[in-house]
Amino acid sequence: MKDTTAVIDCETVAPPWAWSGEDHENDWRPAAAREMAAKRTDRQTGEPMTAPVYLALLPPGAVIASLAVLGHEAGQHRVLVNDGLFERGAMGYDQGESVLLRRAAGVLSKATRFVTWNGRRFDLPLLIHRMVVHHIKPPRNLVIAARESKYRPNVHVDLMDQMTFYGGFALSLRAACLSYRLGDPKAQGDGSDVAELVRAGRRDDLVEYAAGDVVYLDQLYERWRELVGV
Repeated sequence: MKDTTAVIDCETVAPPWAWSGEDHENDWRPAAAREMAAKRTDRQTGEPMTAPVYLALLPPGAVIASLAVLGHEAGQHRVLVNDGLFERGAMGYDQGESVLLRRAAGVLSKATRFVTWNGRRFDLPLLIHRMVVHHIKPPRNLVIAARESKYRPNVHVDLMDQMTFYGGFALSLRAACLSYRLGDPKAQGDGSDVAELVRAGRRDDLVEYAAGDVVYLDQLYERWRELVGV
């Protein structure tokens, strides 16, 4: 089988029912989300998390806004978008995510290796959990990758684990790229801006941002793979 390395990155938002922070009759979700979020600290502000921030970072509970996939060998990328977040009335966000995930399952099933940044803790669990939520069977290779030991990477290379020597120090994708003189992957914003892009209907800007992350990640992976190895 031909080796196919997929460099992937997901962008997420909280489910729209959590955006307003208002309670609705017979809907227990907003109050429960606020209660769970209040027990967590927002690393950026030092304050208790809001429900939208908490849910956007929770693999089972987040809604996928986009999935960027770059084929390392071919050097080509594509971005799958949850159009239900943008085409209000035509398709709900839930249906939009289901469509995205079914397409993602077909694309990802062809990969022999996944490359991520913090994907062991976020992107891979996110994809699997959200597929299960939508009654979609995750590709077998994705499940194997998520269960693989970080100390013996084969199907999944979490570059953050590799470059920090398994958590020896904190390192962001932005800091890694700037240190290696590759450029600034967050020059136009970061993951915390995704919700605002969605609310403003800026689909093209989301696609551009998502694509940029995997392009930078791919360059970082190639440098590390060639000179250090994984």
